[in-house]
Amino acid sequence: GILTGTGNVTVTGTATLNGGSHRGAGQTIIGNTATGTLGSSFDLDSGRQLVNHSANLSATAGNFNLNSSNSVGSGSMINNGSFTVNPGTSFFQIFATNFGSTDNGADALFTNAGTGTLVKNGAGILYVDTRFTNAGTLTINQGEVNLRRASTYQSGSSVSGAGTLVLNDSIG
Repeated sequence: GILTGTGNVTVTGTATLNGGSHRGAGQTIIGNTATGTLGSSFDLDSGRQLVNHSANLSATAGNFNLNSSNSVGSGSMINNGSFTVNPGTSFFQIFATNFGSTDNGADALFTNAGTGTLVKNGAGILYVDTRFTNAGTLTINQGEVNLRRASTYQSGSSVSGAGTLVLNDSIG
């Protein structure tokens, strides 16, 4: 289904976001006491933000599209909590579809905020095909995090772990 509008929706319990799209200028908020899972297919668009405050947001193999329709404006994710990606031996991809000059996905953004921790487990790959800003902690325990668009690392941010970080575009 599609959730549309400018209002905020807050998850306080357990939620699996899968097979649907959230659109419009509001926020989908994973509260600090919630447990959330991004399923194999979930989309944001038209300025919608997914804001994570939980210590328990996770994803396995699949896709997270931040520009899923030709509605102008992309979605974004802001991680203020802990987001763990474990695609096993497969992959999880954060991307934005290009619908042409007026909606090309260039404004799609994944932000790992100052209080955020992005953890990559499993032998597979986390592809980030949108702009990426890290002000928090990026821990790559296994496998690979492949940043394929412009990345920004702010003062105080950190990257650690035995896995591999691949940078394919500019770093600011």
